[in-house]
Amino acid sequence: MNTKGKILEAALELFSRRGFSAVSVRDIAKEVGVRESAMYKHFSGKQAVFDTLLANYMATSNAFMGGINALPSADPSTMMETAAFYQQMSDEDFLRIGGGVFTDVPTFKELGYPGIVVVESRAIAAPPAMSPEAVDYYVEMLRKVTETAEWKNDYIAKNFLDPVFYDDAKTKAFYEGQIDSFRKAFEGVDLTR
Repeated sequence: MNTKGKILEAALELFSRRGFSAVSVRDIAKEVGVRESAMYKHFSGKQAVFDTLLANYMATSNAFMGGINALPSADPSTMMETAAFYQQMSDEDFLRIGGGVFTDVPTFKELGYPGIVVVESRAIAAPPAMSPEAVDYYVEMLRKVTETAEWKNDYIAKNFLDPVFYDDAKTKAFYEGQIDSFRKAFEGVDLTR
């Protein structure tokens, strides 16, 4: 990797860990192992580094979304067929659609954990001491929201989500299962790297 690439990589790591305002040009240069003057050969300052990182992210995101947008439309009248289409896609299909954006990111299966499936969910968490009446109120309110056309068409279909509603008991069981799955998969694995 060239010096400019190393600068961007180090800056992304430092910005992510410490925040933009807590990182100096000197910090980035030190992380890369170059003098500050080498930084200024490639970038006019810290903001220029950040702007380049942002531009790179946007280019990657746009390439990915370009692949997604080339797929069948999420016409609300065919929402279930569209959802079924996406559920049948393999990891390789998904990577191909994204224009190869994530081809260098290993899957859990490639890392030796074939039993791990990451499920993205939308949920609301509440304190454990919430009254049963309050729980019932929110469950019923959210159930009603999920039955609206706006929810189904403007949120579920447009975001390629599965329209599955879990009440409080099913949600709790789901998350306990997820925790158990990860705990079993990573038992004895050093995750401090």
